[in-house]
Amino acid sequence: MLIILYMIIVFDKCIERRNSFDLSLSFHRRQNLYAMEQFLPIASLHSLFYLVWFCNANSSVHQMRLYVQITPYYCFLCPLLFLILIRRGRFKRISHVHNMINPERNPNDFCFFLFFSSACG
Repeated sequence: MLIILYMIIVFDKCIERRNSFDLSLSFHRRQNLYAMEQFLPIASLHSLFYLVWFCNANSSVHQMRLYVQITPYYCFLCPLLFLILIRRGRFKRISHVHNMINPERNPNDFCFFLFFSSACG
């Protein structure tokens, strides 16, 4: 009985902690997700190329001839991917600022405003 009471108290504390809202913590989590979202393609591309290089270095001499030289592809694709991600991030930030300044208006709200103003006037 005492164990169940203790478990209920601990569970209640966990729910209370989960329901509390800290704006700075939410902002930091959102920024972390945004940063991870941006660099995930770069990290996956780098991991893929590193895996190929690692397999190439550990393969036998006979198999080394079968591999294509991957360095030029890596040197071309990574800066290109960085440019694409920077450009996409810039457009995303600009659109976010525009949405904050000029929120989209719902046509139903406007019709309700016209109906309400004509009924009162």
